[in-house]
Amino acid sequence: MNVLIVTDPFSNAAAIEAHLVAAGIKADSVAHVASARALMDALLTQRCDLIVAEYSVAGMDIWRLSTLINAMRFSAYARPIFLIKETCEIDIPELLAKEYGFTVVPLEALASVLAAVNDPENVQLGGCLNPARHSVLIIEDDKDASITAYHALKDLYEVDTAYDGLSGYALWETKHHDLVLLDLMLPKLSGEDILNKMMARNKNQSVIIVTALDKPRLQNKLLLNGASEYLCKPFSLEALKTLCQKLLNKSKLLHQAHYAEAKLNALRDLVWLLDYALSHNDGGKVKEIMAALKSLLPNNLTEDEKISLIAREF
Repeated sequence: MNVLIVTDPFSNAAAIEAHLVAAGIKADSVAHVASARALMDALLTQRCDLIVAEYSVAGMDIWRLSTLINAMRFSAYARPIFLIKETCEIDIPELLAKEYGFTVVPLEALASVLAAVNDPENVQLGGCLNPARHSVLIIEDDKDASITAYHALKDLYEVDTAYDGLSGYALWETKHHDLVLLDLMLPKLSGEDILNKMMARNKNQSVIIVTALDKPRLQNKLLLNGASEYLCKPFSLEALKTLCQKLLNKSKLLHQAHYAEAKLNALRDLVWLLDYALSHNDGGKVKEIMAALKSLLPNNLTEDEKISLIAREF
């Protein structure tokens, strides 16, 4: 397996390389690039089976890096992209990472994740030889209904099924699916209790209540408690597919909004800290804060834009 490490020129790539070796990847199979140009050259000229990257590399953040890597010119075959979590100033929602084709991994977990990627039978990790798809969990005790929904959705999403409330919630706790289809009348743990437990853990979890109970008051209660939609049986499979896609698109927009808000809050805090450090003549802290700011706001200015900005401000 050939691995490409994409890091900032001033970063210490040795720690990443050590985890690659721990995953059983030979040192001579690892290449390192520190700029977008070098990345493009490597993608065109070298066999690369997976990519490990930092959040920001030479003025290009992970969003632009992943778009570049997955561009048609460079994507003759799928390459898993793993982003080192410790290089992110703020958490990246998993749903957005899937949309851009990368997986966020803590450095300490990198070896075990890459070992799993090396397993030819593994197709679950984001960005692997089978690119990540949205995940759907069906919690339904009627096996015929569950199997029907599974076959309707399996070509579009990674679908898991559970036939009772306890096992369904346990499965969700393990995988945190992008969308849950939840029956109400379940053995061991009711659908309403599952919804409340999910909302307590993640208020942005998308949940479609799927039930034969056509009761407006119950519907209103569950929607107020966090359910995204209420779908009464019987329903057409096309209606189910349409609703799933609608909710996943809505969820993506919500995650983008929350991520943008978190980024703005982080920038606000850093600007205040920068002002404080400058007022106290703390040069070391100023450099540290500026590095964090550059990570959140990669320098994408052209040379002409830089010259124009300097002329205007100085």
